[in-house]
Amino acid sequence: MRAGLAAISLSIASMLPAAAHAAPPTDLVLFDGAPRQGVTVSVVAPRTEHVLRGERVDAAIGLRARLSGSAIRLARSEGPGGSGALTLRWNDIWKSGVRLAGPSFDLRPYLPAGTLAFDLKVDALDKGGILFRVGCGSDCERHVSWVLPGRAAQGKGWQRIVLSMSCFARDGDDFGAVTRPFLLEGTGSGQVAIA
Repeated sequence: MRAGLAAISLSIASMLPAAAHAAPPTDLVLFDGAPRQGVTVSVVAPRTEHVLRGERVDAAIGLRARLSGSAIRLARSEGPGGSGALTLRWNDIWKSGVRLAGPSFDLRPYLPAGTLAFDLKVDALDKGGILFRVGCGSDCERHVSWVLPGRAAQGKGWQRIVLSMSCFARDGDDFGAVTRPFLLEGTGSGQVAIA
């Protein structure tokens, strides 16, 4: 792990000065080889979510009847330096993903200069795409598309992704009580890992 930017963290970039008389917020680590206490990891299917309780979870239940040939699977795997990671594999599906959800998080302090940072490994994405979502209140998620950069990263091993939290904010969003802070969403077919 890199000091100051833990895996899948929402954090203030260390090179930015704090506002006058205000300390920067501490890193909010959602997953660091394992989910933060109170945070659940789920695989997302078009109409359902399935919590990862063991080594893997398969979202085939409910898919077979409606979408034969489609598959979504989430498994624990090895990340950079032997740390824990999550690998999402999906096939012929319009919506799949890995979600981190939990108690209510106040993300407002991270909006001015915070970042969403994690490690990403793209094993296969030539027939699919990915995007990253951050919750912005009740029934609100904002996304950043990563289709072309994701395809360019295929086969290149672990890469550090750092996105400004301001990329996910729009006027009127309420980041004060976010229970679904992160989703990596996949479409088409592909396999990616996050740590």
